[in-house]
Amino acid sequence: MKAGPGTGKTMTLTHRIAHLIREGLAEPQHVLALTFTRKATEEMGKRMSGLLKGLDTGDIFVSTFHGFCLDILRHYGDKTDLSSEFTLCSEGDAETLAQTAR
Repeated sequence: MKAGPGTGKTMTLTHRIAHLIREGLAEPQHVLALTFTRKATEEMGKRMSGLLKGLDTGDIFVSTFHGFCLDILRHYGDKTDLSSEFTLCSEGDAETLAQTAR
């Protein structure tokens, strides 16, 4: 079964996170919310701010999976001999590289 657009995934996650924080079962700084798209990340942040009015939601870490992984690589890349100054290949560059590899 799939949960497509408009099925309530973001609503379910934001309400669950808000419940955990309001009930004292989680501190905002201990919450990591990962999504697939930047749009969902922005929406989740807005919704949590609305659900947790009066509470500091700035410590809730909301990111995309890719953004979170990029942050980890930038922060801990030295442990893998990866320079913290590395860059990612754009979609256009990736297509060019794929064409060159053929």
